[in-house]
Amino acid sequence: MWCNKHLMTYSSVLPLIVLLFLVSFSACHDDFPDDEAGDLPSEIRLQPDGAPMRLVPAGAFLMGTSDVELQRYLQEFPYRTPQRFANEQPQHEVYLAAFYIDKYEVTNLLFERFLQETGHEARYLDRPPYNQPDLPAIVLDWEDAVAYAKWAGKRLPTEAEWEKAARGADARIWPWGDEWDPTRLNANDATG
Repeated sequence: MWCNKHLMTYSSVLPLIVLLFLVSFSACHDDFPDDEAGDLPSEIRLQPDGAPMRLVPAGAFLMGTSDVELQRYLQEFPYRTPQRFANEQPQHEVYLAAFYIDKYEVTNLLFERFLQETGHEARYLDRPPYNQPDLPAIVLDWEDAVAYAKWAGKRLPTEAEWEKAARGADARIWPWGDEWDPTRLNANDATG
């Protein structure tokens, strides 16, 4: 997912979300002043990639990890240490203006189109089974993600945008709710 100058995107909520961001990427569209956000459509598509972007409304959300959440994560993910969460504490309230974020990760098909249209040279995981057209483009350098976002008329989300988009204003732990469900994502987190 990617963001642009008048909309915003997901921010790293949990170490798992950070892991997903490092493995795949998305884009964002810049934030809007609060007085302009009331009539924004819930979904837009920007050219040239045409990927759907969802509106994340303006407002406050809880960013970071609380002490209660930390204890829960240490039980659910026994190979993690408290130090891994140090940069996420203390949990605090953050206000963000409205922004758009890509609804889905950038696919191999879209990333290949970007490479062909721009001549940009990138190193990423372009081999079976990871290079299927509808799978996310993964293991990209930060510079390659920035170049894609610029081509698409977007930008990379900030940490706060990424977290708000993933976590929502209701402070859920995972994008899908508060219960860990390893079937909802593809990750290796030593959970079994």
